[in-house]
Parts: sequence; structure tokens; C-alpha cells
Amino acid sequence: MTTKIIEGYSEPGYYLISGHYNQTIKEVKFTALDEENNSFQYKSCDRSYEQELVGFDSIIDNFYYTKFVEIDEEGNQRYMGTIPKWWEDKGFSSIPQVVELGADTSQSNGILQIMYTKPKAKMRLLHATPEGSSAISFYPNLKEYLRQRKTKMKPGKFYRFVNPEATDAEVEKFVNKYREKYSDKCYTLHVGKEVEDFEFAYLPPNAPSETPATRGNRKSLVDSCMQHDFKYSEGHPAGVYASGDFDVVYLKDHNGLIAGRCVIYTGKGKPQAGPCYGVCEKSLNMLEDYLKSIDAETYNPCWDGAKLLRIEVGEKVLMPYLDVGFTFDECSTYFKVFEPDGQFEAGSTEGAIYLEGRHICEHCEDSVSEDEVYTNEDGYCYCYHCYNEQFVHDEDGNEIRIDDAVRVYTSNIYGSHEVWMHCDSGEYAECEATNELWDMDCILTNCVEYEFVCQKYAEKYMKLNEDGDYYYEKEEETV
Repeated sequence: MTTKIIEGYSEPGYYLISGHYNQTIKEVKFTALDEENNSFQYKSCDRSYEQELVGFDSIIDNFYYTKFVEIDEEGNQRYMGTIPKWWEDKGFSSIPQVVELGADTSQSNGILQIMYTKPKAKMRLLHATPEGSSAISFYPNLKEYLRQRKTKMKPGKFYRFVNPEATDAEVEKFVNKYREKYSDKCYTLHVGKEVEDFEFAYLPPNAPSETPATRGNRKSLVDSCMQHDFKYSEGHPAGVYASGDFDVVYLKDHNGLIAGRCVIYTGKGKPQAGPCYGVCEKSLNMLEDYLKSIDAETYNPCWDGAKLLRIEVGEKVLMPYLDVGFTFDECSTYFKVFEPDGQFEAGSTEGAIYLEGRHICEHCEDSVSEDEVYTNEDGYCYCYHCYNEQFVHDEDGNEIRIDDAVRVYTSNIYGSHEVWMHCDSGEYAECEATNELWDMDCILTNCVEYEFVCQKYAEKYMKLNEDGDYYYEKEEETV
């Protein structure tokens, strides 16, 4: 069965359709091709119409008014720059249907959906055909189209061909989305809650990674600080999740290697999902689809109250870096996630921690970890911000409460600067000439005019008399 676009024409060749409502049809011949500029020259077969050199892309952009139709030996008709098969599969049968989409590609699928380009650039994708997840074949120009000779390129190089000014970030985004859409990789999804399930999901070797983009709850598996063998005889730190309150959903490739994982708190009400880790966009999509199917909370999950197994490693206990919760309490033979101010912190990437308690700030009463606590000379604990708001130190490092401290000028070979002193120290005095507080080591008392004057002022504005006292050279002289 032949495909008809224009009735009454069956002879093989190229035909020009002009106009939108009142169309005229002329058979044309191509007389010149410019491969570099992707343009051509044509004329009517009856010599009544001749056209100057025209860019093929400009014809496509004005498709409603100027169309070219090719009729082959079997009488089939198709538009020049015919709709690629992967467009036809999505329901588009002609170029006008695609042009109507404008710059909005939300209605289409295939390569265009991830190109984010204007219609003119889209039309250069003459028969762009995916070749698996690693290549795209297409006609790079009109000359190659007429010869029916395609060029094959890697996705990144193809994107730069179509968008020469694209940034590296835009190319990477396209390549990731292309691989996601056309990957022929097959993964199987598994769900478990036993120690063996968690350890299998967290232990290498992993499936080959395509380094997917990391954003929000979608993370690259190779970037996970827990995705390796800690070599503890007691097992992998992730084993503490096997308390009955958690599920682990994980993916295997055809070789049985881990391609993705996600830990879900299922012990109370709506499932609460941690981040998804995957080796590619496809694996991350599979995990997210599963989370949607069980109506899991992914935007703002909460693991508060979730039970963790207590597994001791010498003087330490196994504890993974918790993606949700971060702190926990000790409950006899097990641990319990406690948000946000648990007794202990689960923020280490070493896989095992000492049970060093957290502290309460004496001023703001917030919980503070062992690594972040500040203790004053009286033994009270403070967080970083409160300690620095409450205390200062003198030049010798002695601690002074801010209410008991004063700023005092002092001098050395590098010049003058301010330091803190205790207000009751008696080691400073006020310079009567400047009303500034100065270190006593910088104060002079051998002055005719003042009882106390700083050395810096006296040496700059006064002179020594025969008795060794500073005085103003002219009595009326002032600062």
C-alpha cells in the first residue's frame, strides 16, 4: 500500500508544494547542493520556476507555506526531512505535527524530548535514530539525506553538532538523559529486611556506573560513603538496619551485581524512604517507581523512633552514616533513632563509633556533639556560637567573660593593636590626651600636662624638657 500526500502524482521525483490554503504543486529538480551550509538550489521541471540558493532549515521553519515531497519508484510519497520512525511510533505522522509543538517538547518523546532545542534545530535531526545507549545515527545535511547515507556519533558529540554553543553541563545532562532513555540494561528489583539483604545491598562489587547526576534524593552509588567493605568480622555496618523496622530495596544487573539501593523505615504508618542510590538514571527511576508504588514519603522522611540493632565491635558499636535522623538513643539491648537531639550521633563514615554522649549547651540548651563541644574553665559545656558570644581571651590565652572584659590598646614593633583585658586587672589606664584605654606598659607618667598619657601620643605631639618630662612646645598647641 502506497502513502499519498498529494493526489494525482505518481511519477518518481521531487515536488514543491507552495502556499497554505490554496496550494500549488510543481515538480522540481535539485541543481546545486551546499553540504557545508546545508542548503540547495532547485528549479521546476517545466523551467517556469527557478529558485536561488535556499537553506533547508529555513524551508522546514516555514513548512506550512513551502513543502517538498519525494515520490519513490513504488509511488510512496514522503516529506523531505521525513518523520523518523521513533517519531512515528509516538503518533506523529508529518513534520507539521512536530512543528506545532513549538519549543515545548512535553508532548513528544524520543531524542527531542531531551534536546530542549528550537524547532529549527530539531529539524536538523533528519532521521536521528538511537543506536543503543552509546550512539545516534542521522543525516548531518541535505546531501547525505539525498544519498541516504547516515553518520553515527556518540550522544555527546551529536549534541554538540546540533548545539555548537552548548556548555559542558548541558552536554552532560543530555548524555545522562539519553542513556537513561535508551539503555538496554536490564535490572531486577528485590526487597528484603534480613541482615544478609542489607549487607548484600551495601557490599561491592557494584554494577558498571554511568555516573548519574546527583540531586535531591537521587544519588550516585559510587559516591556513597557506605558502599564498600569495612572488613569488620561482625559484618557490614548496614546490618544494624535489620531490626524489623526497615526494608531495603535493591537492584541486580544480569551478572548479579548491585545497581541501586534504598533503605525504607516501615515500622510505623506511611513508609519513610531514605535517598535512592543508583549506577545510572534508569536504576534510579526504577527505585523511585517502587517508592511511588508503596506511597512512600520521599520529600521529608522521618525515622524518629526506628529501632537499630546493637552490634558491638570491641569497645565500639557498628553504626552506618544515617541518611535520615543523624542521632540516636541507647535503649538497653538496642538503639533507637531520635530526631533531632539524640544522645549519640550517627554521622561517622568509619562504620563503627564509640558511644560518646552528646552535650547540652549551657546557654542555648541545644544538643552538641563531642567533636563540637566547647568547655569553659569552670567545666560548663557550650556550642561554638554561644561560647564565642560569652567568652573572650587575653593575650596569654586566659578566658574572660565578655561582661568582665575591656578592649585595650597595646604596642609592639609592628605597631599598635587592640587586645582583651579583664576589667579588674589594673593593667591598663586611660590616656588623658585621647581618652583611649592603653596597656600600662604603653602609658607614660612623666608629662607636664597629664598624669597619664600613652607613649604613642607623647612621642608624636610633645617634646622632652631637660628634666625628662614631656611638654607641648607651645602652650597653646593642641592636637
